[in-house]
Amino acid sequence: MKKKFKQLSQEQRYQIGALLEAGKKKYEIADIIGVHKCTIGRELKRNVGKRGQFAGEYVPRLAQNRTAHRHKAKNKFVKLTDTLKKQAAGWLRKEQFSPELIAVEWKFMGIEGVSLECIYQWIWDCKKSNRKENLPYKDLYLYLRHGRRRFKRGNYKNTRGTIQNRVSIENRPDVVDNRERLGDVEVDLMMGKDHGSALLVMTERSTDQTILLGS
Repeated sequence: MKKKFKQLSQEQRYQIGALLEAGKKKYEIADIIGVHKCTIGRELKRNVGKRGQFAGEYVPRLAQNRTAHRHKAKNKFVKLTDTLKKQAAGWLRKEQFSPELIAVEWKFMGIEGVSLECIYQWIWDCKKSNRKENLPYKDLYLYLRHGRRRFKRGNYKNTRGTIQNRVSIENRPDVVDNRERLGDVEVDLMMGKDHGSALLVMTERSTDQTILLGS
């Protein structure tokens, strides 16, 4: 059976330590714990002490600590790159784009961007942070709409997506309800799952002629 390369767990490292003390070879240890023999060789090369009290020894506890430290220190894949941050900041300041529109614009342009929630999180992290890389974007929250307040999940009084100064349908003129004149159009926007698609429905009230526009 072909073995796959994979990272070792803390439990497996303690098994390796015990098997080494028992005098087992690398290939024997690999067969016992179910990994490739190269995984054992790589583990010993990385985590056997080179100096100090445990020089030349494999200590599972220290091996686990070294691995955790390397994982924390290594470069992580960052989806919200500096290029995307600069582009989003420019759109917010100059074009007055909302995070929702920025996310859609990236998708329309074929750019692998981030979600609108990630953009909101980044903006508010920059507002609260004094880290050097966040200082150029510290004022971005001022360009957010809806009272410059962060959207909260479960907040039933949020106004994201509403039209300012809109007139309720109950307050429209009586002549519109009579359906006697041309030109009175009802418009409705229906959003698909995860805002992946949209359908604009326009209906002329007197003739019931309907126009559908999808994206």
